[in-house]
Amino acid sequence: MQRRDFIQISTLSVAGLLAIRPDCKGTPPLKGIAIIDPAGVAGSNQGSSYPSEATAGAAVMLRESGLSFEVVNQTAHFSSYKVLILPDSVLFSPIFTKKIETYLQQGGAMLASWRSGLTPDGAQFATPAFGIQRVGEAPYSPDFIDTRNSEIGQNLASSELVMYLRGIEVRPSNATVLAPTLPPVVGTDHYPAVTENGKVIYFMHPIFTQYHRSAPRWCRRLVLNALDRLAPDVAASKTGGIHPGIVS
Repeated sequence: MQRRDFIQISTLSVAGLLAIRPDCKGTPPLKGIAIIDPAGVAGSNQGSSYPSEATAGAAVMLRESGLSFEVVNQTAHFSSYKVLILPDSVLFSPIFTKKIETYLQQGGAMLASWRSGLTPDGAQFATPAFGIQRVGEAPYSPDFIDTRNSEIGQNLASSELVMYLRGIEVRPSNATVLAPTLPPVVGTDHYPAVTENGKVIYFMHPIFTQYHRSAPRWCRRLVLNALDRLAPDVAASKTGGIHPGIVS
């Protein structure tokens, strides 16, 4: 067993144990963040793979940052959590869409990435809550997230951060672009990398799968910055983890 696989399994096991036996840590775990595993959502086509690469990446990312979380499926009571993370491949059936919309209407917050939020056929976003439209596959890969003068670039070097895995090009309808994507070809148009619409933040790249495969620190920092925008009290609850200094 490789070290990273061991960490993933250990992380998810500890998260589940704390959900059942909060006395294991002395105090009940904060019901702050839930990661919705794609394998636990009907129509996401993840088969029996549990956890998915994206879920494992999200779990390791949060654990390294000292944040409490639980891994859940579509049957969970979402109202128990302040923030839902939908990593990379959580497709939205009509029933699941309605459940998510109800959760958001009740004041919840959501961080989603890549194909999460699309209809099962991948053609479009299932709910206007994202405030964006799918254009198609990103025209370039790799490409770069531009954090210069970005609203989500805190504690990151003012730079262009490479994203190795191909994303989805989106067009904002109501959403605000927090950071653009820069193509590797000079003179070509950029497209949104990170968008925000109310309490919904979306990353166009499979950021959690990328973290699982190569663990670039800027991916973790970007996610923490997004969580801080969505639920500052949850992001501030860290029990340890990364130093808040500049990540390059």
